[in-house]
Amino acid sequence: RDESQNDRPETYLKALEQNCLNQQYNLILCVLNNNRKDCYDALKKILCMNTVILSQLIIK
Repeated sequence: RDESQNDRPETYLKALEQNCLNQQYNLILCVLNNNRKDCYDALKKILCMNTVILSQLIIK
């Protein structure tokens, strides 16, 4: 679990890389603090194209 300090896409991506992408997870659930399309798109892109881990993004 990581509560990002800001809502920039880079912050979410860094948290994913540090905490999730090198692990053996079956599902990644991200709760976004806002409904910014750039954050959603950046996360979905890396999760769908660079991993085989199922993911779900939820807007808080």
